[in-house]
Amino acid sequence: MEKGVTDRREIRQTKLPLEVFSVRSGMSYRFRIISAATNLPFRLSFDNHNLTIISSDGYNIDPVIAESLIVQAGERYDVLVHADQPTGNYWIRARTIERGYDHKYTECVWFAELKARTNNDTAPEVRKGHFQEHFLNFGFPASSWRPATVNGKKFEFPHNTDINNMAYDCDKSNCGEEKLCVCTHTINVKYGNVVQLVFSNVGIGKGGTHPIHIHGHHFYVLKMGFGNYNQTSGHLIGQTSDIDCNSILPKTSSFCNSPKWSNASWTGGNVPGLETDRPPRKDTVFLPRGGYLVTRINANNPGIWLIHCHVSLHNLESMALLLNVSSPEIPRHFPVCGVKETKTAYTAEIPLCEEFKMGYLTFVAFAVLILKSAVAYECDSSATECITSLVIENHLTMYHPTERAVYPYKGKLYKHDVTNTSNAQTVSVDEVISVDGWEEPRMVLVANRSLPGPPIIVYKGQKVKVHVTNKLLSDTTSIHWHGLPQKNNNENDGLPHVTQCPILPGQTLTYNFVAELAGTFWYHSHSGTQRNQGLYGALIIRDRDDNSYEERILTLQEWNHDWDPGVDFLKYLNGIFINRTRMEKVYKQDDDFFGSYKFDSGLINGKGRYRSEGNKTNEAPLEVFSVRSGKSYRFRIISAATILPFHPVTAESLIVQAGERYDVLVHADQPTGNYWIRARTIERGFDHKVKAILRYDGATATDPMTSRKRCTKTDMCKIINCPFPYYSEFEYTECVWFAELKARTNNDTAPEVKKGHFQEHILNFGFPGTSWWPATVNGKKFEFPHNTDINNMAYDCDKSNCGEEKLCVCTHTINVKYGNVVQLVFSNVGIDIDCNSTLPKTSSFCNSPKWSNASWTGGNVPGLETDRPTRKDTVFLPRGGYLVTRIHANNPGIWLIHCHVSLHNLDSLAFLLNVSSPEKPRNFQCVESRQQKQPSQRKSLKSLSVQLKNPI
Repeated sequence: MEKGVTDRREIRQTKLPLEVFSVRSGMSYRFRIISAATNLPFRLSFDNHNLTIISSDGYNIDPVIAESLIVQAGERYDVLVHADQPTGNYWIRARTIERGYDHKYTECVWFAELKARTNNDTAPEVRKGHFQEHFLNFGFPASSWRPATVNGKKFEFPHNTDINNMAYDCDKSNCGEEKLCVCTHTINVKYGNVVQLVFSNVGIGKGGTHPIHIHGHHFYVLKMGFGNYNQTSGHLIGQTSDIDCNSILPKTSSFCNSPKWSNASWTGGNVPGLETDRPPRKDTVFLPRGGYLVTRINANNPGIWLIHCHVSLHNLESMALLLNVSSPEIPRHFPVCGVKETKTAYTAEIPLCEEFKMGYLTFVAFAVLILKSAVAYECDSSATECITSLVIENHLTMYHPTERAVYPYKGKLYKHDVTNTSNAQTVSVDEVISVDGWEEPRMVLVANRSLPGPPIIVYKGQKVKVHVTNKLLSDTTSIHWHGLPQKNNNENDGLPHVTQCPILPGQTLTYNFVAELAGTFWYHSHSGTQRNQGLYGALIIRDRDDNSYEERILTLQEWNHDWDPGVDFLKYLNGIFINRTRMEKVYKQDDDFFGSYKFDSGLINGKGRYRSEGNKTNEAPLEVFSVRSGKSYRFRIISAATILPFHPVTAESLIVQAGERYDVLVHADQPTGNYWIRARTIERGFDHKVKAILRYDGATATDPMTSRKRCTKTDMCKIINCPFPYYSEFEYTECVWFAELKARTNNDTAPEVKKGHFQEHILNFGFPGTSWWPATVNGKKFEFPHNTDINNMAYDCDKSNCGEEKLCVCTHTINVKYGNVVQLVFSNVGIDIDCNSTLPKTSSFCNSPKWSNASWTGGNVPGLETDRPTRKDTVFLPRGGYLVTRIHANNPGIWLIHCHVSLHNLDSLAFLLNVSSPEKPRNFQCVESRQQKQPSQRKSLKSLSVQLKNPI
């Protein structure tokens, strides 16, 4: 079998508009050039025009005339261009300096050869007792694992921003010569000293070029030393001899973690050939491969400053260190996140933070960690406290830790270079995030390197502690424990900007809660689109007295392998166009629409298959549930869906909305074999579906040949949790609404209405408007508060121009009294609801809904199920209808109520419920800015209309 290609994109040259710089003949122009390049340097030139370089990184230099200029990532140059050519159009060219281009007949001028323009800007002098010298070797040492390091130390950010407790000391992290370690690498320097920083790029890890940027200071560039080059080819043939790796190994084999001068007489600032009279100044300097760079700084700016490679890939891989310039006082307004602010002075020597640290051996194991798919944490049933951890990381789909890229064939995975699968070794499915098998990798955000994240299984009544470490490349995060009541524990709800600060990259936050209720719950990020990108997992709370059935966990999710959820959201707002044609809206069976949403595949437990237009699948691996004949199994079903409710089909069927969970029993009472588990969306005109396999012990490991049950007039299919009253007459399907179901026990009645202790709020969810249609509740588009100080949150929408037939943006909050019974009536404009407007219901925004029959107020709605009502934390609101619910406001804090359709949630279809209490919830994580928002910061409705035009 010849390996196929899943996706091939044609590369076409386009004639898009280019930037045009207009000039007038005879004039001279100052071009301020900024390289925001991610990785590669650019060689910049203007056809038929010379460049006069006059400044770099904001510091003037003696003018130099050149045909072209190489600009490294992070550098800035000012050049003069004289418009002295005949009137016409001239190309401005920028090209990378990769090998393969012709660079013959070119004279190179190193930046270190340039001079500062003024004569009085000399380098800081060496003064006895006030001079420090540090050698810093940037590279990728080692053989099997090649991390980006400085002196063998892979940098990690401290776990808090308490300046007295940052983990600066790498001594305890198993660092040393010919070793690699992970720590918060920091150089401590004394305030007022002159510091000579010698950057080198030598040893076994030499490679690449490194534009090194310093925060808070500037470098005096004194000397640049190169390795040995072949002057004909321009290739490096040997490393500089001026740097000694100080190792028993030869330089070409050494990590070079403790570099020094080869000539000991050069120490103390005595390096020959230094330019100290008129050295150029820069904040971003270029370190050549196989060479070194001598710089000095005046340590006169107290604080913690980052020095890092400005090549984005190297920076993301932690090629950095901190410069700690000590001072008697903490810099003013220093941020403190997640820890109590302290006022103790800090010094150059700061102790190691006693928090979770990852040493070299741990990190190596982590770097080649076998990705067992969703390995569960299960607490011992006899334990009183359960402790586990989630490490949140970016990861690639269809990648194996050692085999790299893989592809699917007949339910298995193979290494990318396998061309004949008949006798080839397969790649373990459990070690790859395969999703729908699309070969082009997509970045996902996952916990413990699995999608879904690992199930957390505990027992009712246990105390649970979860350490969440953010190892994402650039995003903050948070974890919400979906469905947990968090009684008297608002600060652990996981809602960023309300109950906690987001967890910054590199930081760890510990969530503490009690497993109060037995049942099927789940955890997921409540930050942006991270849940859609894979950051979710099951949270199962078992009852010790209920262990009648073996359990299986089944999660459902849609998947789009073409673009990430952020793009999904923007396209949802503005329309999806494919081949210049707008995609049609997605409708349900009852003619309701979901909006514009591109759906490639469905996933069950993170696995699915992509189906092409010809209905052919890519044969990616599917989830397999093993069962034993004659036994019954409890399937815990969790919908992590973004927008579309799934419709899993077994003997009877169940519709699961986004955020809902259901437990179902499946009896293994059929002949031994393989059976399809089917889930499909309830869209009209589309056939989006996903499958998993129910495999009996003893069955062959093949795809099932079974078919779905056929619904007939005499043998109708019953569907639980219908979002509408009826299916089509000819589908022979009986709909059962969730509100028709009953609680299992007889003693769980609804909270009673008590005079003086009852509140009713009617909340209309929708997309009202005329020229723009924002997601609103009672006409209010929700925005998060600007601080997490519970006493100063902006709850009041009165000043935001809200009202009937108006739209506004504010932190929409309902204030309820602690201990009250609160009846929340959610409407999508139902027949019994009056919009309380001068306009007819079909034209009204319906921002002030009320009961059409005034006698229904005060809890007197006829037909309420108060004896055995079902309880849920995620309820379905039907189109054109309403839903009556009650809660007992006995849990103080600030709680979010929101639509769990991800696109609607991102569009701010939400509000806060403020359950007042005499005391502030304990341990709120942080206080952000208390400054009142300036008028310019509040988006006007006019500007919002541009963003929110045609959201559905």
